[in-house]
Amino acid sequence: MKIRKLLFVFGISLLAFSSCSPSLKISEYAVTEKSLFLGNKIGALPLKEYDVKILRIKRGRNFMRYFDDNTKLQVNDTLFLLGTSTQLEKIYRYFDKKE
Repeated sequence: MKIRKLLFVFGISLLAFSSCSPSLKISEYAVTEKSLFLGNKIGALPLKEYDVKILRIKRGRNFMRYFDDNTKLQVNDTLFLLGTSTQLEKIYRYFDKKE
């Protein structure tokens, strides 16, 4: 049920998503006050290195649909990430090391 809600929020059709690699997952990561990359720009994150993409950023009640490498991360931002389980595990280990 959660995946359907996320897909609706992101404007991705279920049919289009299911035709993609079945190993792709959408996951979320909350930026906390302890995050060392808090205040850094998205471009400073090694997303390409881990082959992970940010689909949306939830800031307060709003979902940021348009952002770029210069967007700064703020406390309580939630990053919605797309990648395989392995890719997401690796980026989460990177995030955890930074806290």
